[in-house]
Amino acid sequence: MSNGINLNDFETKMQRVMLKDLKIHPIAQRRLVSANLKRMTANFNPSVVGTIHTIEKRKAQNGKIVPGQWVIDGQTRQTAGIQSGHGTLVADVQMFVGVIDDPTACSLFLDLNKRATVHPYDTYELELAAGFLPAVGVRSIMTKEHGLEVSRTSRDGCASCVVSLKVTYGLDSGESLGWAIDTILNSWGDGCSGLEGPIIQGLGLVHCKHGDALDQSSLVKKLAKMMAGASGLLGQARTSREIRGSTLPRNVARVALDIYNKGRRSGTLGEL
Repeated sequence: MSNGINLNDFETKMQRVMLKDLKIHPIAQRRLVSANLKRMTANFNPSVVGTIHTIEKRKAQNGKIVPGQWVIDGQTRQTAGIQSGHGTLVADVQMFVGVIDDPTACSLFLDLNKRATVHPYDTYELELAAGFLPAVGVRSIMTKEHGLEVSRTSRDGCASCVVSLKVTYGLDSGESLGWAIDTILNSWGDGCSGLEGPIIQGLGLVHCKHGDALDQSSLVKKLAKMMAGASGLLGQARTSREIRGSTLPRNVARVALDIYNKGRRSGTLGEL
């Protein structure tokens, strides 16, 4: 498994516990979706609660051990049960014995929810808490090296395309991601239009393919002069995709290479 966790490696204990006696782990969770919670609360069926997964206690950031069973899978069901008046319902609980630290709890959450729909940003935050690459590498490049944020929603100075960031990081352990972000910031600044996933991924592909053969300053000058800036690049990439096929990031790379090569007498670069 990519996160190094195997559920079979952990000792577990089955117990019967009232819903109201369970605590929600503050980190090893996805964001509670209010619409889902409202629907489940209104139609709560005690017979289909299923198994809730917990750890037996939690070591807080101050080092203090906080007793109690902490839910790492089943938050919506537990909360809906309490809100619908079934807090005293006794549920089946599978407790992971001996797990108290947040990184392991986050790893268990990710493994338990491999088939569930978890928002990419929630996954990113959990991977950070668990210390997984490439999430840690992405944060280092975006925040420490470039002063940008990775967030749930897009706005100036923030990138919300966590999947594209991790994919681009994975090309070469972050070298192409850092180059792509440098190129974007020097071409258009930190506006949200330049921090779109296909642009980051596409420029990362350009660097991953051509590396030191690229004259970054030359490309920056040409991109900065583009009509409509980053949005113009993305628009041309969409047109290219209709004609040439393939993915949008790959067509961003194609257009960027066309722009780079235009007017050059030497040092032109081939396609991906």
